[in-house]
Amino acid sequence: MLLAVPPLLAAAPAANAPAGDAQGYRLPSAALQAVVDAPRAPSLRLSPRRDLAAMLQTPPLPSIAQVAQPELKLAGLRINPRTFSDSRFSFGSKLWLISTADGAERQISGLPQPLSVASLAWSPDQKYLAFNQVDPASGSNELWLVDVAAGSARRVAERLNSVVGNGYAWLPGGAALLVMQRPAGQGAAPVGDGIPTGPAVQQTEAGRGVRSVRTYQDLLKNDHDARLFEYYLQAQPVRVAINGESRPLGMPGLYLGLSSSPDGNYLLSQRVERPFSYAVPVSSFPRRIEVLDAQGRVAHTVAKLPLVEGLPTGNDAVPTGVRSISWRADAPATLVWAEAQDGGDPAREAAIRDAVLVQAAPFDRPPLTLARLASRYAGITWGRGDVALLNEYWWKT
Repeated sequence: MLLAVPPLLAAAPAANAPAGDAQGYRLPSAALQAVVDAPRAPSLRLSPRRDLAAMLQTPPLPSIAQVAQPELKLAGLRINPRTFSDSRFSFGSKLWLISTADGAERQISGLPQPLSVASLAWSPDQKYLAFNQVDPASGSNELWLVDVAAGSARRVAERLNSVVGNGYAWLPGGAALLVMQRPAGQGAAPVGDGIPTGPAVQQTEAGRGVRSVRTYQDLLKNDHDARLFEYYLQAQPVRVAINGESRPLGMPGLYLGLSSSPDGNYLLSQRVERPFSYAVPVSSFPRRIEVLDAQGRVAHTVAKLPLVEGLPTGNDAVPTGVRSISWRADAPATLVWAEAQDGGDPAREAAIRDAVLVQAAPFDRPPLTLARLASRYAGITWGRGDVALLNEYWWKT
């Protein structure tokens, strides 16, 4: 038997539905709220002398306002276009210092409110604690310093670009920081009209052997994406002294990395260049690796790496050319990197897979071979000048 239900009865709300059910979020019981909102343990950052620690309290869950922030997914990066930062930061809302000897707490005056700390870094001399204050509500991305002796904080730079990395790093000695800022006069972000400028072309070439192209997320999809990527990654390196005085270093560019040599006389620069790709993320885009002097002028070009849209098959496949480049920590200004000796192909028979090379300032002599490896290079932990721990790996073993 079929029963006809009057329309008004069918549309009536359930008798036990709370008033205003259609408005806003509903809250669970107080007991459940207490479990979900229970404070997490603060993170700890030890000072260089290990007698102080910076304590950073982070909320247990991000707020609805933070989760609702705009997000661009470009070339494998996730960007908050409002703050020119990584969109997946977990922000600290309370910052203080403690003594590791007795646990005594030291409060800090002058902190911005509301506090929204994305990262922390002690100065090498332990006199200052740097942090970037990223406020999604206002769109600000600022560099602040805590004077440890005075127990006070002040802002020293604005308009940071932390799309890649923290947006700042201490220079040797602790008198200044290397800061990535949005270029002056950058203007508004490019606006797309949704009309394609041409097809997305992928080409297969004969004679290159078997190549594998993995599936990646958040890739560029069109020319408008490419222009947005250039806009938000564009940064100007700046030297910012602890008193707030600043001067540009070099020219604006699409920086993936910029680090100082241990003696402070050089900078290792890694910049992305066109052509971009719709098939791989930014880590595989063409890259120019250079050494800059302390004024930001090019002192030496290490390599110009091409676009890599495919590798030989296998987990141990790597691109050819300069790879995993960094400064040698136990020398004033010496570069160290790896280069594949087997074409980057793990299927090729080879007694030597990787060579580890070093090149010292002033970079006017050919690099020297530090080690020849039967597996893949995985980094070096530097000790004294005559001792280091070299790591290598091979997936199959």
